[in-house]
Amino acid sequence: MDESQNDPRRMGRPPLPIEAVRTERVVTFLTAEQKELLHEYAQMSGHSISAAAQELIQRSLANAKQDKRSKIKGSA
Repeated sequence: MDESQNDPRRMGRPPLPIEAVRTERVVTFLTAEQKELLHEYAQMSGHSISAAAQELIQRSLANAKQDKRSKIKGSA
């Protein structure tokens, strides 16, 4: 066994909490214009295209969840 595997001063990023680990994958197709807009957004925000897409999805899902709550409250 390699001695570096037993070193308690392990290098690298510490593991994320289990609830924060992203394990699911979504594959989608974009138009050339959508991809260019995503690329521009990523550059403006200082993120990779993947991180920018993940941020936009998170924001959209949070907004959808809030809209759903508002509709439920409005119908009560």
